[in-house]
Amino acid sequence: MFDFHVKNLSYGWCQVVMLINDKEIHYNASYLGQNPLASFIDACEDLYNEEGTYYIVWQAEPGMLEITLDLKDDNQLYLDIIDKDGDNESIYGEWHEIIPFEAFASAIVSEGFRVLNTYGLYGYQCAWSDHTEFPLSNLLHITGNIQIKTIGDSYISDIAKEIECLQENLSKLEITQ
Repeated sequence: MFDFHVKNLSYGWCQVVMLINDKEIHYNASYLGQNPLASFIDACEDLYNEEGTYYIVWQAEPGMLEITLDLKDDNQLYLDIIDKDGDNESIYGEWHEIIPFEAFASAIVSEGFRVLNTYGLYGYQCAWSDHTEFPLSNLLHITGNIQIKTIGDSYISDIAKEIECLQENLSKLEITQ
C-alpha cells in the first residue's frame, strides 16, 4: 500500500505525508533540494519504461531525506528511505519497504492531478523558489494514456489526446470533491 499527499506548497517549502505499508512518514522539504512531487513524477516516468534504480534527495533545514527507488523485474518497487542530518552523522529514521510499482504510480498520478488542480501550472511554478515548472508531460505519460511515436529522429505525441487526458483526470477530481 502506498499513498502520497502534498499537505502544503508555499514559496520554497513542500510538506508531504507518505503512507507506506501502514508506516506514516512526514517531511517538510525545502527549496534547497528537489520538489517532492516533481521528483516522484520524474521517477515514475523514468521507471515506467524499464526496471532500474532512481535516487532522490529532499533537503530540509537542517537535514535530508534520501530515497532510493529500485524497480525489480517482478514489478515490485523497493523503497529505501533514510532521514538524516546534513553531515551524515545522525539518522533520524530509516524505512525499507516493498510495494507494487502500480500502487506507487497510481498514487503519484492521483496526487499529481490533485496538486495541478489546486495550484495550477503557473501557481505551482511560483510556489517553488527556483520556479520549477510542473512536470506535466511526465505526469501525462505515466497515466499510460499517452503514447509517443518516432518519425526519424523526432518524437511525436497527440496534443488532442493529451488535452483529453487532462480533462478526464481533472474532471474525476471534481466528482470526488
